[in-house]
Amino acid sequence: MKFSAEKYAALFTENRGEAGAAREGVNGYRVKRIRAGETLEIEGYAIWSTARTAAEARKQSEKHRESVRAIHLRNRQKDMRRLINANFGAGDMLLTLTYAPDRQPTDEKQAQRDVRNYLRRLKRARERMGLEELKYIYTTEMTEGALGRRYHHHLIVNGGISRDEVEALWKRGIANSRAAQPDAYGLSGWAHYMTKRKETQEKASRRGFNCSRNLKRPTVTYADHKISVRRMAELAEDMESRGAEILEALYPGYRTAERPEVRWSKWVSGVYLSARLIRKRTEN
Repeated sequence: MKFSAEKYAALFTENRGEAGAAREGVNGYRVKRIRAGETLEIEGYAIWSTARTAAEARKQSEKHRESVRAIHLRNRQKDMRRLINANFGAGDMLLTLTYAPDRQPTDEKQAQRDVRNYLRRLKRARERMGLEELKYIYTTEMTEGALGRRYHHHLIVNGGISRDEVEALWKRGIANSRAAQPDAYGLSGWAHYMTKRKETQEKASRRGFNCSRNLKRPTVTYADHKISVRRMAELAEDMESRGAEILEALYPGYRTAERPEVRWSKWVSGVYLSARLIRKRTEN
C-alpha cells in the first residue's frame, strides 16, 4: 500500500476524465475519515498497483510546484477548520482585534507579543471567575496600504465571559466580538475568514495559525475497503447527480454539507474524492 495518491492531491485538477481512468492501474481506494465535532470529512484516493505511477506522480509534482504550494495552503486551512469544529461551538466567541493608529506594532514580533499578552489577561480573568481553562485559535494578518503597514488579529475563544469584559481586555485599539453561531458547515465559515488571503493588499501571517495546547485533535481513521474500485468508478461517473445520496448511504447519521467532489488527473490514474458531511440533528 506504499503507492498512495494521498499527498498528490495537487495533480487531480480535472472535473472530468476517461471512464476507465478510475480503475486502470488502481489496486484499491483508501478512504480517510476526519471527524471534528459534528462534522465528518471524507478523502478518497487511489492506491496504485505499480511504483511507476508513483514515480510519475513525484515527477509531475516537481513540475507543478505552484499547485502543490496552493494545496499546502488549503491543507493548512483544513487543519484550522477541523480544529475549530472539534473544539468550539455555539456560545463561544469570535473576535477581531485592531489597533489604534498610534498603537500599531513595529513588526510581526511585536504584533505576536500583543496578542499573547491579551490572551494571558483573558486566561487570568477566566481563572478569577472559576471558568474552564482558556482555549483559543488565532491568526495575525498584515496589510500594506496608503497608511503603511497595519496589523490585526482574528480569534476564536471559548465562552463564559461577557462580550464587554472580553473586549475591554484588549488595550491597544478596538476589539469586536460576537457569539459563535454554527451553521450547516459548523464553524467552517469563520475558519475560512481567519485564513483568507487577498493577493493584492493583504497576506496571511508567515506563522499561519496559533492555538492553545489543550485543544482536542480531530479523529482521523483510514479504511481500505469502504469503497471498492468498481464503486469509486461508478461514484466518479455519477457524482453530480447521485454523489450525496451514495455518501449518505455509506455514512448513515450524516448529511452532505455541500456537493461532494471527484477530481481526475491528466498525468496519473485514479480519482480523488472530497466530501464534507455534518451530523443530522435529532428533532425533539
